Amino acid sequence: MKKLKTPRDSRRDAGFTLLELAIVLCVMGILSAILVPSVVDIVKRAEETAALQNCRTYYEQLAFYTLDEPSLAIDDYIYVSGDYAFVMEKGELKAAEGYTAEDGELLSETGGPVSDVVRADLPEELEREAVTVYVKATSSEPVGETVYDEEAKNEACNACWSVLNGSELNHFDFQKGSVFVYGNYAFDFNGAKLELSEKAARDGVLLNSSGYTQFDFTKVGYDPGDVKVYEPVKE
Repeated sequence: MKKLKTPRDSRRDAGFTLLELAIVLCVMGILSAILVPSVVDIVKRAEETAALQNCRTYYEQLAFYTLDEPSLAIDDYIYVSGDYAFVMEKGELKAAEGYTAEDGELLSETGGPVSDVVRADLPEELEREAVTVYVKATSSEPVGETVYDEEAKNEACNACWSVLNGSELNHFDFQKGSVFVYGNYAFDFNGAKLELSEKAARDGVLLNSSGYTQFDFTKVGYDPGDVKVYEPVKE
């Protein structure tokens, strides 16, 4: 015997009404609006945490390296990993203000190229694919085009000579090939006298011709104050 359909059965066979579908879609839209931003935010936080950890690990490796190479100014570097840039402030890596990053490249706050920083000229064995290191440009002009002031040069030379002569009283001998730096002036020591060096200097730091830290030299343990003395790195 064939069962007669009730009105309820007829509604069940007809499926969802347009109103019911609209309600479902509305609820799904509300849930998406709530959940999607949260998921995106979680992903971004995870990426930033991973980038920060990459930079922190790399900083610690550089800190260990500077035990033998103190001329590396690792606290002045800008560390970039992925789309995030960090600087060291009071012993902690923090987001670099005024900069953004994309795929390991440092950019300005508006996303354009930066003109006040350059890639740090690190030794090849210290380079890492996950982290790119930048440093403030030492000068807006090429180092090789520095115009020396004769009076300032003489003052720097006299200061270096005083250190050289005073070191004999302190029983400290500088090796031939050492470089004496005072301010923006560098002088080569040939074993007998000081001569203006072809190397560059900025604020007491010995630089190469491109304006990067001179990694072929290291500061000696003798600290004569404003005069910095560098010796060739021994192989």
